[in-house]
Amino acid sequence: MRGTDWILLSYYGGENYHKHCNGTGRVTKIMIICDPDVLAGTFEILEERRSLVGSCYYMFELSSNVSCSKIPSGIKLPYGLSSGSVFCI
Repeated sequence: MRGTDWILLSYYGGENYHKHCNGTGRVTKIMIICDPDVLAGTFEILEERRSLVGSCYYMFELSSNVSCSKIPSGIKLPYGLSSGSVFCI
């Protein structure tokens, strides 16, 4: 899922909870928010939702310029086809 200046990654199928969340598999959500001055920030845990029924997850936040709509000045992006793209063709 993506919005303006943020990306939400969701990972499913983790180890099952034992006594709560109906024994469902663990879910991790990572919100990557725009910070034009940071390439790879540090993870911060925002929430661990461990209710007794459904919708359990871990929510992390990460700041990075990869989720910014506008490319900061001075950063050059590669262009053209990568070797992986050529391999797929």
